[in-house]
Amino acid sequence: MVTGLCDVRHPMIHTLTFLITSGYSPLQTDPEKGQISSEQHQPASEQHQPASEQHHLASEQHHLASEQHQLVSEQHQLASEQHQLASEQHQLASEQHQLASEQHQLASEQHQLVSEQHQLASEQHQLASEQHYTASEQLFPIRNKFNQALNRSGMHRANRQR
Repeated sequence: MVTGLCDVRHPMIHTLTFLITSGYSPLQTDPEKGQISSEQHQPASEQHQPASEQHHLASEQHHLASEQHQLVSEQHQLASEQHQLASEQHQLASEQHQLASEQHQLASEQHQLVSEQHQLASEQHQLASEQHYTASEQLFPIRNKFNQALNRSGMHRANRQR
């Protein structure tokens, strides 16, 4: 069932289509064999091979570039996480420093209070010593009078002899 020269099922149409898309035009045939000359056919296959290899290399390069991009993205993600952790650690260190400063301030205030209490205790001890001395001075004449009265009554000697 031939419908004309444009029949796409015709083997020559497939060959012509291949050659035209490969860049060979006009076609030359070998007059003795009625086929495409080997000089013309050979360069087409030779050109097809490097193009195929170039496509394969380009695919590999694209794949490697994709992997490198993925690695760079992962490294960027890790760097971002490390930066976040460093920021958090810095924040914690700042808070710890602030707490240490506050504790130092409280310790200084407590030391000041203890010093003041010690000073007050020393002053109270001094006052107590002065009061004791004053009381002793006030009691000394009374004691002397009491001892003299005992000596006169003789009770003091009697107590000694017992």
